[in-house]
Amino acid sequence: MVYPQQPTKEEVIYMSNIDRMVQYPVELFFIYPPNPCKSSEGIFDVLREAMAKLLVPYHFMAGRFKLNKKDGGRLDIACNRQGATFIAASTESTVHDLGDIFHNLNPALRQVLPAPLPDVEDIDGPLLMIQVTRFKCGGFAVGSRMSHSMLDGIAVVQFYRDFCSLARNNTVLHNPESNLRSLLKARNPPMVVFDHPEMCLPPSDPAAPPNQHGLDRSRTLTGVQAELVTKLFPFTPTMIEQLKKVAVDDGTVAKCTTFEVVVANFWLARTKTINFKPGEHSKILFSVNFRDRIKPSIPESFVGNAILSPCASVLAEELCKKPLSYCVTKVQEAMARVDNEYVRSAIDWLELHPTGLPAMGNNAVLLSTWWRFPFYEMDYGWGKPMFAGPPVPSGEGFALLVSNGTNDGGLNLMFCLPSRFLLAFHNHLYELINNPL
Repeated sequence: MVYPQQPTKEEVIYMSNIDRMVQYPVELFFIYPPNPCKSSEGIFDVLREAMAKLLVPYHFMAGRFKLNKKDGGRLDIACNRQGATFIAASTESTVHDLGDIFHNLNPALRQVLPAPLPDVEDIDGPLLMIQVTRFKCGGFAVGSRMSHSMLDGIAVVQFYRDFCSLARNNTVLHNPESNLRSLLKARNPPMVVFDHPEMCLPPSDPAAPPNQHGLDRSRTLTGVQAELVTKLFPFTPTMIEQLKKVAVDDGTVAKCTTFEVVVANFWLARTKTINFKPGEHSKILFSVNFRDRIKPSIPESFVGNAILSPCASVLAEELCKKPLSYCVTKVQEAMARVDNEYVRSAIDWLELHPTGLPAMGNNAVLLSTWWRFPFYEMDYGWGKPMFAGPPVPSGEGFALLVSNGTNDGGLNLMFCLPSRFLLAFHNHLYELINNPL
């Protein structure tokens, strides 16, 4: 266990309703090749000391969740200096043994991630776990597991930049202010003025309507248990430009971003692949940063979660007949909804429904966007990583857009689906590129 190197304030920090909704672990790992000019023998001591320094400005990461019985049993963060987990591991394997990480999702990569503590619920355990694994060749890996309630993607980037800066004997680059989470408190009384199909109640909640948003975790999208496979689907800059050309050619949309057209194309391909029942909607949720979309805007020093996942929803049989431009329009409309009033309404909805979750169900998929995060810039003093990103997603309702490791404008889609649908999905995903209409 690693503790803050200096005294820190012991306090209880408010968690927003959005923080509470995403109370699940997030994993991330970095693979570093051996540096011929610098031995990694001292890597454990360097990163352990840097982590102790890091836990001073990020003191809440050394705390624990705390049940606030005075406020309806909601969770807060107790900054109590109980520490964060640090694991030092060595292996006889080399970085080369991992193979082509970009194209082959090696399950062995999970071994560089810290495993959850046995018999300890996430609510009771450390909020941050770091594992440093040194390879026989001198390369190393840094894997982390933390609660999403602590940080969203933008805050995670700041966290790792500060970690790397301290490891290189520099100072922190940011001034994290965890108490700014109170900027996202619900109104009193709550005022829900929009429908929020991006959120739902778990089946265990007595107030949950039957089959809400298609959420039925007892079956798969196909109605039967199936062997799942996870694949990386690359999109080169040329492929993305072709999709944009297809999207704007019919004049429905004047322009679209890389994000909008890739999300729309994925949504359309998945809908065509999956056997939806008559009358079912196909839904896609995707993360939107609302730091500059609300009033007052969120300061750069904010650490917490300032994201919402709006939902685009269309009858599946209707969507399959529509052009890509239609899907792009629906994605743009969903993004445009995320303004100050919509965000405040969502926070108030969660105030009234404290067990609310992202509406990932049998007809809905959540696409999380990681590809623009500069994880490939993270340098602890031994150079930049050869691979950086999240591990393989393990469920049908979740997909990731991740970096391809270059700055060429391309990206990779990481998606898990039943193996018997793999070929059909692949064909639908690329059909507008290979055979533009």
